[in-house]
This record gives sequence, C-alpha cells and structure tokens, in this order.
Amino acid sequence: MKTGTALSTGLKALPDKVSSFASTQAAWRFYANESVSLPVLQAPLTKAAQSTTV
Repeated sequence: MKTGTALSTGLKALPDKVSSFASTQAAWRFYANESVSLPVLQAPLTKAAQSTTV
C-alpha cells in the first residue's frame, strides 16, 4: 500500500521549482534557524486546540 503524495506527511522537495540541492539547503536553513523551535511551531496548534470546544 502506498500513500498518495497529497496525503503523505513530512518534508518534501518543492515540485519542479528548484533543484534538490536548493530544497536541501532551504531545509537546512530552516532547521538551523534559532528562531524555529518546537514550542514556537507548536504554539498555534495548541492555541487552536484549546479554543475548540467539544
């Protein structure tokens, strides 16, 4: 069984826009950015989850 591209999660290269090296370099810059951390990325999701009533 194979998950369709539109449904699969995770980091992917940009389609037909840049080379694989450019995509790799962009990912490295993102992960090496000190402003990017799990709490920063998680904050909007946590806020949305807390504001949702069941």
